[in-house]
Amino acid sequence: MNITRIRCYRPERHNPSLSQSDMVVLVETDAGITGIGEGGSPDTVAQCAAMLIGADPHRIQHLWQLLYRGFFYPAGREKLHAIGALDLALWDIKGKALGVPVYELLGGLARDHIECYSTAFPWQGDQASTARACVEAGFRAYRTSVADPAGAAFHARRMVDVTSEQCRAIAEGVGAQGEWCIDFHTRLDMPDAIRLCSLIEGLNPLFVEDPLRSENADALAMLRSQVRVPLAVGEQFGDRWDSNTLLERRLTDYLRVTLPNVGGITELLKIAVICETHYVGLVPHFTGPIATAALVHVMAAQAVPVMMEILGGALRQPPHLAQAALFRDGKLWPNAAPGLGVEFVEQNVTLLAEISEYAAPVPQLRRPDGSYTNWGVGGESGFRIQDSEAQRDARLRWSHRGHRGRSVSFGCLASRVSRLAVSRSACRFLPRRARRARSRAGRMYRASWCVSPGAQRRVSTTSVIPHAQVLKRRAMGDRKPADGLLQIDPLYAHAQAAFQRVARPLTDCTVGSLVDASRPLGMTRERNVQQHGPRTSSLIEAERLFRGYSCLLSPVSCLPVSCLPVSCLLTSPFCH
Repeated sequence: MNITRIRCYRPERHNPSLSQSDMVVLVETDAGITGIGEGGSPDTVAQCAAMLIGADPHRIQHLWQLLYRGFFYPAGREKLHAIGALDLALWDIKGKALGVPVYELLGGLARDHIECYSTAFPWQGDQASTARACVEAGFRAYRTSVADPAGAAFHARRMVDVTSEQCRAIAEGVGAQGEWCIDFHTRLDMPDAIRLCSLIEGLNPLFVEDPLRSENADALAMLRSQVRVPLAVGEQFGDRWDSNTLLERRLTDYLRVTLPNVGGITELLKIAVICETHYVGLVPHFTGPIATAALVHVMAAQAVPVMMEILGGALRQPPHLAQAALFRDGKLWPNAAPGLGVEFVEQNVTLLAEISEYAAPVPQLRRPDGSYTNWGVGGESGFRIQDSEAQRDARLRWSHRGHRGRSVSFGCLASRVSRLAVSRSACRFLPRRARRARSRAGRMYRASWCVSPGAQRRVSTTSVIPHAQVLKRRAMGDRKPADGLLQIDPLYAHAQAAFQRVARPLTDCTVGSLVDASRPLGMTRERNVQQHGPRTSSLIEAERLFRGYSCLLSPVSCLPVSCLPVSCLLTSPFCH
């Protein structure tokens, strides 16, 4: 099974004031199974989704590592949101393919249902009556907030006094059978947060949420040492590294991470293990309807204390979903349908993006067992261990017929034949001006190229251009790579003319001689002639000339040919 297409839809916004994305992400496969996810923005999802085209959706952990490590900079919270949306869809595909709900893939049910608390329960006239109605509706707890001055200036000390009185009424409203909790929304500074915690301590809140901003763990540690109420933090957190410090230092009693923000089900499972290790409960922030359905599967399979947040008095059912999470009597119930149990209807939604062509990530290095470690110049620009025919097409590799009818392939797979890569030390032989220009072009990628199979086979001229440049040209609407870089940067036209005068007579060289010829870049011309003959020596000189021009390219050109070995220069379009 391979991923063939990914689409993004924007539904009708339920509440535009909330920044939580509810964009629908559909991942389609050649087996006719479609997975559904939620979250991210069109740009971030499209950037990540292009890496998955042609991949096996069952390898969820492997693909998550690809998406997380596939960029030079680590994934931030916006990128994690997109990764999370795709990850939900992959788990949905796996459950549907196996005919089981996702919670069965996670070890089975650890609880019968999930208790919930309500945020913004429908108003009943006063705080006590509203809290009482919430508990009577089946919710375990009613949540309130620090008093809001309704547009006036926020005087923290006054609001602390007002809030403490409201909390007293709420505690009376829920009675002995119910619970209540409060969200400070990080509105208070340290002294006021400590004072309000002290005032409501005797009212026995279930927890105090987000008493301070989350950037400074030491500030939360100071607050922790001054108060005795349970704390809950983390609704703005991303992956497990955001949460790990607080959990290891025992600075929170409940963690508020949610989907898809953390990076999907794959990452949330790891966070849940850390929580269980440190005896911390999970109280996910409310989210979109598809992500809520996914949360039910994950939370139902966890052994730690769990409670989920519901916005309002019931779970909303948008028109584009015929079926989502099961909610009744103030509780969420596991859905036994295959996958996430979510059924999408293309109604009241707008198509934002459609991705069906593969785009390579930053080249990745692999350990001996095939798992990813991190990016590297000699890494592999792909995510497959065993290539099928469809996957080779997705790699955008081309096969060209050489002499004797043998096929020779060129591609960005330098991990297989690393000896053809030009080392970084070779740059010292460039002209001074070229070296300076090359160092300024920090956004350029170094390209490592290889030849397979058989480095000694004879090759004719071909039309191979850097992989990233093919993607850029495809974005410009031109899918024919034959005209290469010449239409993008005019400097190549000048380099072409200079190089063609020397390179054209040399296109019938063997690859083996080119490998040897790519080494003595620092030799004198006389020594090159003596060791390799006049033709190969002329090729080396021409390569130096061409590098001097190509190093002056702007970052728009993606891949500087100055990084390519001699064998790749022979296969450039100007050799035709």
